[in-house]
Amino acid sequence: MTEKQKLIDRINEFYFEIIEEYKEITAKIKAESSATAVFKKKDYEGNINRLKRCKAEALRIDVKTVKIDECDEASKDVSERFERALSLFNSLCDSQIQLQTAFMQKAKREAKVTFGDCSVIMKKVNTNNNATQVAIHDLDLVFADYIADEEYGPRGC
Repeated sequence: MTEKQKLIDRINEFYFEIIEEYKEITAKIKAESSATAVFKKKDYEGNINRLKRCKAEALRIDVKTVKIDECDEASKDVSERFERALSLFNSLCDSQIQLQTAFMQKAKREAKVTFGDCSVIMKKVNTNNNATQVAIHDLDLVFADYIADEEYGPRGC
């Protein structure tokens, strides 16, 4: 397997396994937060565990082990954008975990957590979500051309 194919496989894993899992988790969280579910028990601990697993899977992807040719500008660009998307995604997971933990503590009355505290964390989640979406979009822009390139050879030299 070429180094270029390794990079493509890691990005595909991120897109089709990790991001899809994250989408399922957030859909579940949203469903639990709906007005019709107001009296139903929320699975904060389960959500936290799934978010932690999702983050762990993203952290397991090591882009630095892919050896990119100095002359391969396209691979360098894709790799850098991918690393940025991974980093921001991990921050998003952290803020989601923090929010679910605050909600759980509030529900169990374990700690003095106010709605103001939750609001601050929610703003952090939204900020991290927006930054992650931008980074993934930036990666998408170059990745589509990258995988469409049939030559898979280094560029720029």
